Amino acid sequence: MSGTALVTGAASGIGREVVLTLARGGIDALALADVNESGLSVTEQLALQIAPKARMQKFTVDIGRKEQVDEMLAWTVSNFGRLNYAINAASVCISRGEAISLNRVIPQLPPPAPYSIADLPIEEYDRICNVNARGTLLCMQAEIKAMLKQEPIQTLTYKTAHPPERGTIVNLASLAGIGGISQMGPYVASKHVVVGLTRTAALEYARKGIRVNAICPAQIATPMITATLQGRGIDTNEKESAAYHANVAAKIPTGRYGYAEEVADVCVFLASSHSTFINGVTLNVDGGVMAATSFYEPVD
Repeated sequence: MSGTALVTGAASGIGREVVLTLARGGIDALALADVNESGLSVTEQLALQIAPKARMQKFTVDIGRKEQVDEMLAWTVSNFGRLNYAINAASVCISRGEAISLNRVIPQLPPPAPYSIADLPIEEYDRICNVNARGTLLCMQAEIKAMLKQEPIQTLTYKTAHPPERGTIVNLASLAGIGGISQMGPYVASKHVVVGLTRTAALEYARKGIRVNAICPAQIATPMITATLQGRGIDTNEKESAAYHANVAAKIPTGRYGYAEEVADVCVFLASSHSTFINGVTLNVDGGVMAATSFYEPVD
């Protein structure tokens, strides 16, 4: 898998595993983005161990800041030549005390979560949607503009005619983007936005050589799970935490949480030229959860 890839949320969790999967696949250049500088450095070192000849650049950015996103894309295209693949994996969720995300720790303004809709402080909604919704949009805008300026290329030869592409984008959504989860309103809303933006962009740019898809994972063993437990006040009680994990795993048909590597594999597949007729999809990576007819959790 040659070319240049940009991965946001690259400091840990799914974003980090996407970087490592791309490195194993022979990527030529990687732009790694996150607000967690130390986590980015760890990811870079791990990737260089796998692909020592690959060019890499770290960007300590807040994707909710347009100027930072635009500068990152401008540097990437100017120095790496083009942007073939963009995987937008940065995300935050509800937490307790401090906001812990897939990749960063930032101060939390309101009291500890979770909140029902009627009691939700607007600051909490803004904090989560600034990254998950606004940040994803800002990244998509800059990525699409960069891709539109570059010539389409054909990266895989088929026996039949195969149109070249300018680039591909994969957004990290969630099963929360196609359903609801009680007391996680801002996160659910933000992931619905990601799904909507993905489908809309896929329609708008399909005939311009840009494909846009999204991944909707279920529970994945990443720091996001820790953050969710913190938000529900479970993480400090070992017995209660174990019971929670067992209960959640029992509701997944495969009987276990997913792994970040499993999600990363799907992200890279959707970004690659092995999925050229897949566009505008929200692909569930959920161990069979959405195959069931009942909801994840009962209505209180």
